[in-house]
Amino acid sequence: MLNGLAVPKLAVFDREVFLLDAVRGKNILSVGLGGFSDPRPYSFHLHSADLTKTISGRLAAAASTATFVDLSRDALEAFKTKVNASYHELDITSDFKSWPSAIQAQKFDVVILGEVMEHLDNPGAALRNLSQLLTEQGKFIITVPNAFSLSGIVKMFFSVENTHPEHTCHYSYLTAKRLLDMNDLKLVEMSWYRWPKSGKRGVLQFILQSLSGAVSRLLPQFSQGMILVTARQK
Repeated sequence: MLNGLAVPKLAVFDREVFLLDAVRGKNILSVGLGGFSDPRPYSFHLHSADLTKTISGRLAAAASTATFVDLSRDALEAFKTKVNASYHELDITSDFKSWPSAIQAQKFDVVILGEVMEHLDNPGAALRNLSQLLTEQGKFIITVPNAFSLSGIVKMFFSVENTHPEHTCHYSYLTAKRLLDMNDLKLVEMSWYRWPKSGKRGVLQFILQSLSGAVSRLLPQFSQGMILVTARQK
């Protein structure tokens, strides 16, 4: 059930696999290019990466057409030379009437707000703006870190907060659902996600990631994040 105060114990997906399956053959809009402009070490993996193999590059390859928006001009310029897509420098919380006409004139099968909502000072404005770009049957897919992830809970025992320095809030299932309701979006489908395993984040992070993966199979509510598939309320 997706109602009441109970946290649903639903399936756990590889986040990237879920997104790639969702956009295959679709006309998509994706917000953010994966933290390219973040301070290092958060962005090092992007500056040294083959951008076609990043999640943004792979989304563009899987979709029929792809449009990306980001606040970072550096990120946009870097991706333009490597990944075939349309690009726009844009603050998604700004007045929708000020958005580029090339975006306003379009409708998208899938809009993705992936690991972005927790960075915003006005997430409601972003949700209202982006939902206007959906086709009649379009899906608005939002992914956010889980406020109650196992790795976050474990780190707090060592007085370490499991967050990015640019995050403005933590989302739980119920707080995210409340925000959707307040902005005329209905929750169509909800899942938990895990990140692909990587040894590049340090030994402790790798151990926590492996432990989190094992625990989330039994207790998915402690997974690393949430996938919220939403649509405009009729």
